[in-house]
Amino acid sequence: MFSRVEQESNNAQCQKCLEKGHWTYQCTRKRKYVERPSRTQLLEKRIKQLQKNQEDEEKNAKEIKKKFEILLFAR
Repeated sequence: MFSRVEQESNNAQCQKCLEKGHWTYQCTRKRKYVERPSRTQLLEKRIKQLQKNQEDEEKNAKEIKKKFEILLFAR
């Protein structure tokens, strides 16, 4: 039967090679490169999303206003 430490190491993910089954200090493999977006890229993406959402809301508001005007003049 496995001891608690052995069970934890089987579930552990190495922070160096990103493989499971051993701890970082036990790792003999090379470090894997994980490409991540920069903070600037994340912020620019978020700004674009917010601008697009705002434009969509304005467009929807204009469409609702037109429909409302059509209903008022139809009476």
